[in-house]
Amino acid sequence: VWVSKYAHDAFVKIKNTAKWKAALPDLLPDFCALLREAMDMMRELGLVNSKSDRSHWSHLSISDGSETGDPGWTALIDLTRDAWIATAACDPARARRVVDDWRQAPYPLFRRLEFFASAQGDVIPPRLALDRLLSDDHFWLWSEETEQEVLALLIALAPRLSRMELAKLQRAILAGFDVESEEWRDRNIWRRLRKLQCAGVTLGKKAQASLDAFCGRYDDAAPSSSLETGAHDQRDQRRPDDPETAAQELCALATQAEWPEVRWGQALRAWSTTDELAKSSWRQVAAVLENAPDGLFLAISHGLGLWLKAVAQKVDDEAPFFRLCERILGMEHGDGVNTEEPVLRAINHPVGHVTEAMLRWWHRNPLEDGQKLPPELKPVFTALCDTRIERFRHGRVLLAANAVTLFRVDRVWTTEHLVPLFEWTRPSDARAAWGGFLWAGRNYRPLMRLIKKEFLKTAEHFSKIPKHGRVYAAMLTFVALDPGDMFTTDELARATRDLPQEGLVEVAHALANSLDSAKEGREAHWKSRIRPYLNSVWPTSRECLSQATAEAVALLCIAARKSFPDAVDLLRDWFQPLPRSGYVVRKLNTAKLPGLFPKATLTFLDGLIDARTCSSSHDLKETLREIGTAAPELESDRRFQRLELI
Repeated sequence: VWVSKYAHDAFVKIKNTAKWKAALPDLLPDFCALLREAMDMMRELGLVNSKSDRSHWSHLSISDGSETGDPGWTALIDLTRDAWIATAACDPARARRVVDDWRQAPYPLFRRLEFFASAQGDVIPPRLALDRLLSDDHFWLWSEETEQEVLALLIALAPRLSRMELAKLQRAILAGFDVESEEWRDRNIWRRLRKLQCAGVTLGKKAQASLDAFCGRYDDAAPSSSLETGAHDQRDQRRPDDPETAAQELCALATQAEWPEVRWGQALRAWSTTDELAKSSWRQVAAVLENAPDGLFLAISHGLGLWLKAVAQKVDDEAPFFRLCERILGMEHGDGVNTEEPVLRAINHPVGHVTEAMLRWWHRNPLEDGQKLPPELKPVFTALCDTRIERFRHGRVLLAANAVTLFRVDRVWTTEHLVPLFEWTRPSDARAAWGGFLWAGRNYRPLMRLIKKEFLKTAEHFSKIPKHGRVYAAMLTFVALDPGDMFTTDELARATRDLPQEGLVEVAHALANSLDSAKEGREAHWKSRIRPYLNSVWPTSRECLSQATAEAVALLCIAARKSFPDAVDLLRDWFQPLPRSGYVVRKLNTAKLPGLFPKATLTFLDGLIDARTCSSSHDLKETLREIGTAAPELESDRRFQRLELI
């Protein structure tokens, strides 16, 4: 599936057969695992991370199925979707558990699958679907990568929400998101409010007033194929099915010194949607745009940046491409630099768009270690690293995200210009650099040697990277599991102690993921890596003990599988009653540990469950039955009897 050009065609003949449909529920775990492996592989290659996997480029919509030109690996998306739908039809509880597992996968594609599933009938409770939609400080509500599924979910979810839940959703939408382009933000707010209205719910006064204010300003259509001179601000009601003609007409208007701002903005976005449109529009309008007046250029800089990203690997004349890029970089965009969300702002800012466009241009041909930065990029990237120019911080975020590639290609330049950006002596710049680096989620030992000191110090500044703390904690953990000669145990233990509670939770999850990845070598990995880590790096003080750390530690014990008794014995002091114990108990049962290790399981349950917090007595009773069957003598244990009464 990974390399095949015909993966989608291979399933056409069988997907509607009765045998295939009957087999889908049994195949669901395999499809999920293969899809996760594909994403993990792409992460190892530096192509995806926890906030961006660009799956929406390869596979526009989860619900609509694959298009002819989709990469072969995306067949796994369709297979996973179809298998989940089949499972939901015959076993909704199991389908819901699969969605719970998707939540543990750190890729936007699995958020898309989750939102798709939440829009299908009543399998996912509406309150839970709303909580997930608004998770991560509403990041996924606004992410471009999840937009198709979010809009579909809003229509399906809104009528099922209580009055308070619907009000909560409207407040989240009205709050918007932090981005320089007010027009882009307002358009996205309008689209989401419009979906609620289309769902037939009654909007609150503020939401309705906002929707009314936006009415007439926005539509979802691509640029019109007809732009009448002198009337370019009037909406053309004809079908927008010929963007190439729109390009010709915009160019004709430009020769008459007419530059319809709205139409240019719409056109640039439309031309950015497909390779074919990007390539044809480049040939038609690149030279024209070079002569655009400054006022228009600034007004359309967001759409222009998106278009430059789309054409970056298709330009046959590089000179106008770089002139357009440098013109955007040279403009004052009239906005400050909000360091609270450096990555989100960077990827939605014209400077960030242009930086990514140049990076894409660079990647049009295979790169080699030590070949140096090309002369077209070196002076521009050097200028972007100048911390005296505040707006260039958006570009520095993207350069930091590509730090490994830059270092391998041009070690001298990266050491001189990029590495200093990671120093915490300049907190704002360091926050941006580490945000970009962790967003990419790549580790390269020779580069890590140069930034080692600042990497360890980042644990002290964990609160400054809230959106990327999970990746940092995981990276710190994986470095500690295989420190080589770069890090000492004391250095790693000190940095881990400096993590706040939420950081330690992510460390425990990273350890569990490491065990899961070991598969058949899980037991050896526990003995050679995880256990030594817990003895020498994991904090001895329980100051960070909380229900969240207790749950993460519990999942780590389950991930140990055959080493479960050893894990329970080693980590039992970190246990405390969980408010949502049902998930942990289900994971325990799925791993079939109660029957294999009844005594350790009883100790495990005794530390994590009490009558006030137990959220699934049915699952607990199933576990106790397994314990009683495997070790009948434990039924007289006071702990067993206490749990039996819950």
